[in-house]
Amino acid sequence: SVSPSVVVSEPAGGCVVPRSGRFVYGALSSTKQVNTQPITHYKTEFKERNGALVVCNVRYILYGIKNGLLRCICRTSASRTLLRGHTDVLHDLSFFSFTSDVLASVGGNEVLVWRVFEEHLDAPDPETGSTKKIEYEKLLQLNLQATKMSWHPFDPNKFVLACGTSAVVVETTGIETKKCPEGHATWDVQSSGAGLSSLGVMLPHGSKVNDVRFTTKALHAVTAGADGRCKVWALSGGA
Repeated sequence: SVSPSVVVSEPAGGCVVPRSGRFVYGALSSTKQVNTQPITHYKTEFKERNGALVVCNVRYILYGIKNGLLRCICRTSASRTLLRGHTDVLHDLSFFSFTSDVLASVGGNEVLVWRVFEEHLDAPDPETGSTKKIEYEKLLQLNLQATKMSWHPFDPNKFVLACGTSAVVVETTGIETKKCPEGHATWDVQSSGAGLSSLGVMLPHGSKVNDVRFTTKALHAVTAGADGRCKVWALSGGA
């Protein structure tokens, strides 16, 4: 557990920082007409207002549907699949980067890390005509209640979670996990003697954490709470 190095008493909600660390204006301006076509319509099912329920990377679009299911659609072939693993409503989704196939999802009593990829088919799919099929595998399952997550800027083995009134910096290579029957690694807060503190560095904000992020060089983490405060935490030597 560390102490905050800066406390900002301002209304605090979500912290949004582009991965490049720089904002670009006017990049999307164009005189051309943009044509759109709806590909799906669903009633949003959510309990937390600060999470991302639709995400995309260079290949896929993912969004949460009922009962914790994740719909994945390929942006080039329109092939689709369902990712199954959560027991309840999703709170947050995030790819490690726009080009990465590593995805994290937060919902129910689980935090899941997935790999989403494609495999070639021997014959084209009769519905879409695609010669590829979307596949996925679970890499890690943390059985705990969280509402938000944020990836480390450049290390896919690290991320930070918002868990109630605290946040925790997680380094997946340092967790003592077990192998489940499905083959992926799991960790359970109930069976862990030290609780959340055994996951990594605790950041005790003191009120419900609405959002949490690393700074660009990962030397600090920022928590935004329901108490209207942002707290900046110095991470010794960087996370």
